[in-house]
Amino acid sequence: FFSSGRDSVINTWSISEEEVEIVPDAGKGPKRKKKKASKDDDGAGGGRAEVSVRVTYCRIRTLPVYEQVESMILLSRRFRPVSETKDQQEVLDKKDIVLSTCGTKGVVRLWKASHTGSDGPLVVSELSLLASQSEKEAFGEDNGGYTSLHLTSLSTTHWSPLLVVVDAEHNMTYLRMGWKGSTLVFSTDRSIVGHNGEILDLSVVPKGDKLVEEGDKHTVAVATNSSQVRLFGLSEAKEEENEENNDVQCHTALSPRGMLDGHTAIVLSIDASPCGRYLATAGKDKTMRLWHIESQKCIGVATGHTEAVGSVALSRKIGCYDVGGKAAENGAGSFAVTSSKDRTLKVWPLPGSAVMNRYSEEGDISLRARLS
Repeated sequence: FFSSGRDSVINTWSISEEEVEIVPDAGKGPKRKKKKASKDDDGAGGGRAEVSVRVTYCRIRTLPVYEQVESMILLSRRFRPVSETKDQQEVLDKKDIVLSTCGTKGVVRLWKASHTGSDGPLVVSELSLLASQSEKEAFGEDNGGYTSLHLTSLSTTHWSPLLVVVDAEHNMTYLRMGWKGSTLVFSTDRSIVGHNGEILDLSVVPKGDKLVEEGDKHTVAVATNSSQVRLFGLSEAKEEENEENNDVQCHTALSPRGMLDGHTAIVLSIDASPCGRYLATAGKDKTMRLWHIESQKCIGVATGHTEAVGSVALSRKIGCYDVGGKAAENGAGSFAVTSSKDRTLKVWPLPGSAVMNRYSEEGDISLRARLS
């Protein structure tokens, strides 16, 4: 996995698992030793040994990027342009790992790492620059740089995925990735300006059957420097031809669609479910809240952290949101994950859509952590 931050580097880490035996030793407590593989080993000749798995992390590569990295996302295959020609495949293979970063320099960049070797453990190459915003379109360091970066496959005018980047002046810019010959380039799709507060996080809600108002193409949830989360409707783009240079420009209207009010302190993180029905929010009031987007009501509250909750994420399998009952409690259903300034990470099972939809009319429920 990869990590980055304000130390101006991107680190590549290797994760490995090692089986160890815990051998009881009377009077001295448990003793750990590495497990020795043997087909004839039946555990005889001593106390019964318990096998445990130990996960280890090892930093294998460090790339200096010479800026404080404020946000980094991993682009899976379906969220990046398809390499159609042989020249494009030489630049970006389908097996390559692709990252996107932004930071204090005010430039969005794409990085790639290739798999090296066909046998043995998985090894990746050094990260190399794949694409970068042009100087003309980049926000720039002098203006304050970028503060966060998000990914959406939703577009009102194009099939290609979009990156949403937030700058220091609280504006949102939609960037499109595409090929120009054998070169991968960024182009600005649209910009949204006019926010009064700092944009801390945002999430594009996947379109559901009944969750988007008539005339809206998508719904965007935005967390500003406030205890409230604002919902905006993104309408269908309209094309207008510029007579001076025969260029076609797309204009999109962003309209208020509601406000989620329930937190008692600033909301720091939000995430929408892949089914487009629910939204999770977390903030400085040490809680995570679950919202029913259609009714805009809070249906669940998770308490247990002792410090501000800085990040929240919802599980990505759509079908699991309909799993309820004991199966959901035991981890087979959907769930939310939170991380906090108290240095803990908690997993919260969700009770299933039947229960959550009912509580959108009756009130919220108290969620319990399954793992911490």
